[in-house]
Amino acid sequence: NPVTSYSGTVTLTLTAGSGTLLGTFSATVVNGYASFVGSSLRILALGNDKQLTASAPSLASAVSNVFAIIAGPASRLVFTVTPSSSNSLASFATQPVVEARDAGDNLATSFTGPISLGIYSGTGVLAGVVSMNAVGGIANFIGKGL
Repeated sequence: NPVTSYSGTVTLTLTAGSGTLLGTFSATVVNGYASFVGSSLRILALGNDKQLTASAPSLASAVSNVFAIIAGPASRLVFTVTPSSSNSLASFATQPVVEARDAGDNLATSFTGPISLGIYSGTGVLAGVVSMNAVGGIANFIGKGL
């Protein structure tokens, strides 16, 4: 039962799993409840081992059940390996790797859609496969060159 006469602040801490707890993680108790709605509370690290502890002066702490933080849907693409310079008509010594990332910059492992390469500036024609479906959110291009 809520202790409606209690006045104080409840603070949340990440007590299991790795990552950084961000947002507003302290809330004032009103009528026995501390609300974190609209606090932009988030954890910067994926994993299925997260646990929060709520604590307040002169009250016993409460520990949450273990929960998971998973990657969201893909929202952008990132070169994790940039192609190296090469001679004309030769393959890049270092082939490009492109990852689909979510809004939190996590690898969007559920993304399996097509990723295409193109020339952003300059002239030339890309050699090799210029579009491929991602596997686990990653497109590893091979045989690319100009």
